[in-house]
Amino acid sequence: MNPKTAFICPLSWGLGHATRCIPVVLALKNAGFMVVIGGNGRSGLLLQQRFPELKFIPAPFREIKIHAGLPAWASVILQLPAMILELTKEQVFVRSVVEKENVSVIISDNRYGLYSSKVTSVLITHQLRVMQPTLLKPFQLFSTWLIKRLTKRFSEIWVPDFSGKENLSGLLSHGVGHQDKIRFIGPLSRFCEKDKANAIIPNKIVVIISGPDPARQTFVDHVVKEAVKSNRLITIVGGQPEKETAQSVGPVTLYSHLNDESFAWEVTTAEYIIASGGYSTIMDLVSLGCRATLIPFKGQTEQEYLAARLHNNGVFSTVNHNKLDLSQITTWGLSNRKNNQPKNQFEKGAELQDAVNELLLQC
Repeated sequence: MNPKTAFICPLSWGLGHATRCIPVVLALKNAGFMVVIGGNGRSGLLLQQRFPELKFIPAPFREIKIHAGLPAWASVILQLPAMILELTKEQVFVRSVVEKENVSVIISDNRYGLYSSKVTSVLITHQLRVMQPTLLKPFQLFSTWLIKRLTKRFSEIWVPDFSGKENLSGLLSHGVGHQDKIRFIGPLSRFCEKDKANAIIPNKIVVIISGPDPARQTFVDHVVKEAVKSNRLITIVGGQPEKETAQSVGPVTLYSHLNDESFAWEVTTAEYIIASGGYSTIMDLVSLGCRATLIPFKGQTEQEYLAARLHNNGVFSTVNHNKLDLSQITTWGLSNRKNNQPKNQFEKGAELQDAVNELLLQC
């Protein structure tokens, strides 16, 4: 019997949508699928680098940008017309891929136009409810309705979280409609606790920064400035897989990107971890059993909600980006030392592999 072909394609918004596709690709291969990857920008490049043996199809999509001078939600609103046009472009693209590659399953990470009525189509998302800023609160119900409408054509919705009360995403993905289609598959991360280093390096600080430019670069520049001012030794991982560079700026070592093994070592040997508050970064950190301080991007309401919720639940701490003072990290940063860590209540199970195995049976 010929293997069934699965096509997987993530949104290009930072690297998180791509990194969380890595365990999905591995689960698909483990189930016996032939996997074809699609993508663009940095997220597409990351998957190409991680799976050079797999066929990669460049996707003709535009990258979303978060303008440094605007709140993230305002940047998104300005790009809405272009994002709506992307849905049509995604449909044309996916029809071609399904036909040429004889695809049996489509797995789309947050690309709402990547589905086909001819094959099983799965949407991966943790955001079935958009947290609106104060000015747009009257539109909360409309945005939730719109997401329901956009997800209606998918066969299944996979939420990378737990279904119970102890979960990561909170109101972003719990207590919404589509219960017949939603499947909670547990956190998606390329890491697990066995990837953790055995020892913490005292006073080591690691900063993880990912997300769309120019906001990402603005945050990098801000952290470098604060690090030089505080004269603390800091490692920054900058979310640029198109570069393979390491540079030193005073007490700062800035890596454009790190492979999985190097990333896990840098993070798990740090006494203090600071991270921009993307959901995929959060999943990586809890999968490694790490404590961290989250600094949401300005005006990115999803990150602000997650940071506040996880801070209140004692999982992480959070600091406003305007109050980033690395000389004060010992007072507001959560130490990553093992004796300060509670039991990891977010350990991954077999939910993802079970979901993928069932896809194969459906085919």
